[in-house]
Amino acid sequence: HLQKIEFEACPSLVSFEENVLPTTNLRVLRVLLIAFCKNFRALPKCINNFTSLRELKVSNCSAGISFPEEGFPTNLTSLQISKAPRIYTSLVEWGLNRLTSLQELEISGEGCSSVKSFPEEGIGMTLPPSLTSICIRDFENLEFVY
Repeated sequence: HLQKIEFEACPSLVSFEENVLPTTNLRVLRVLLIAFCKNFRALPKCINNFTSLRELKVSNCSAGISFPEEGFPTNLTSLQISKAPRIYTSLVEWGLNRLTSLQELEISGEGCSSVKSFPEEGIGMTLPPSLTSICIRDFENLEFVY
């Protein structure tokens, strides 16, 4: 069964449809990496149902890349987001604290010029207690870390 999918430097790739692979293959998927795919627009709508997914990395894709409304897979242990302001916004709105297994978090704030605090003040965003490592970079107007 498929445990890892990497899409890297695929400039014409627009999306990854979950119906391309049998659902049984995605149930054991542990790692999903999408990097340097400048036209990639959307993660699979049912990504929150990838019950074995532990690592998700999205970097250097389209600034307009979006995350499904259904939310993030709560069983993630490692999450890296770089140059994806809409995914960062979705994560904040959805609730970072809902990632109850998250141990490693790396967020690049390129394109998030309105963010002045992390976690963002005034919206009740908290970090998951399971977090053991955090890397915050490239938030040009970041003033406070709580």
